[in-house]
Amino acid sequence: MDRINNNIKFYTFIDILETYSDKNVSLSIKEINNHMKKRLGIVLDRRTIYNYMRDMKALGFDVSDYDKHKEGYYLNSHSLEPYEIKILSDAVLTSNFITKGKSLELLGKLKSFNSIYQNRDFIDNIFIEDIPKSTNEEIFANMMVIDGAIKEGKKIRFNYCNYDCFKNLVYRVDADGERKVYVKSPVYMILRNKNYYLVCAEENSNVLKNYRVDRMLNVTKLEEDITELSGFLECRNGFNPMEYLRRSFKMFGGELSIIMVEFKRSLLNYLLDEFGDYVYIMEKGNFENNNLSEKIRWEHLSYQILEKILGEKTYEEYILSGKYIEDGYARDVIDSFSEKMKSIVEDYGMIEAARGEREENVEKEVCDGAFRAHQKGIIRNYKIVDDSAEKKYIGVFVAKGGMGIVKWIMQFGVDMEVIFPESVREMIRKEIDSMKDLYSKK
Repeated sequence: MDRINNNIKFYTFIDILETYSDKNVSLSIKEINNHMKKRLGIVLDRRTIYNYMRDMKALGFDVSDYDKHKEGYYLNSHSLEPYEIKILSDAVLTSNFITKGKSLELLGKLKSFNSIYQNRDFIDNIFIEDIPKSTNEEIFANMMVIDGAIKEGKKIRFNYCNYDCFKNLVYRVDADGERKVYVKSPVYMILRNKNYYLVCAEENSNVLKNYRVDRMLNVTKLEEDITELSGFLECRNGFNPMEYLRRSFKMFGGELSIIMVEFKRSLLNYLLDEFGDYVYIMEKGNFENNNLSEKIRWEHLSYQILEKILGEKTYEEYILSGKYIEDGYARDVIDSFSEKMKSIVEDYGMIEAARGEREENVEKEVCDGAFRAHQKGIIRNYKIVDDSAEKKYIGVFVAKGGMGIVKWIMQFGVDMEVIFPESVREMIRKEIDSMKDLYSKK
């Protein structure tokens, strides 16, 4: 028999400990040699095993010394902990863009990071949801091509597809019925809504457009350089994927809008989950109950809200500096929003002219069903309401005001109403009229 290379012996020794030992199960020298015999047809002497254990520690492996109680050696921790493997496995299994075959392949690779004892319950402890999976087996190869093109600043060529009712990819065609060819300047790949999107620069319109990577076939990197990105608003100071995601609602297109909605308390979580820190929420009729992190300056409320929904950097760069720009933060948009906030304040009786000296005492009186409180020099009116009635809130956020945001709002029915801007209200009215026409047909 040919002599076994020492590196192969050492690698096999490590793999045996990773596979057959953990903090609960140790391997004796005899058991280690049984596995070595099966794999390589050799046994190791004690001195070699001692040296291997020392070398593993030097390489950073968390291995034990000889444990008298367990009568052997064991690997105390693996490259990935079981809970980490579980999280990664769930991410693979719930990602739409990964095909079923690739999901099982990746799951098998993740299992290799566990010991055999942890793998006994590995599948049993994972619920595999039967979610729609892509059928595009090219997706990982395509992503490699796209990634290379982005790094080298080169354009790509590809065919784009739709899914048919059998979940098969069907090529988009041109006017002659031929496969339509897309040549684009790739900017960034973004994982959103369980799918990868490729953000591309549209040369003729100076806007960015999104393409689902799982619907792209025959992706090829070209030798042609990408178009100059400085002319694109989102790329002037370098492309910021977080900013782009925040403004591209559900990856739909449309004109950027400041949107104000009135909604029931039960929808609070939906807005917070969707917009995170970049949404202003206040209780209707009570500006003090809001998620601003600073004391309200009544005369500057609209600008405090803008800072909240735009982010401090964008607010300082474009609002405070006076650089109103063409992506929806035009001056008339800002001014219209400010006027709307002012009218809401007045309509709700939130603030009344009480600019005199600060009241030292708090006086309460109930008269004709109205509650009046005098406190800190500001007079507020309160209406007595039915305690069982659900509170309502005002929410303000920024999103591209296309059909994506319209459909998101409409899913909540009468529990959410758009109160600004009128353009989004009009889109919802048209959509409702179309639905009424559709369902009124016999």
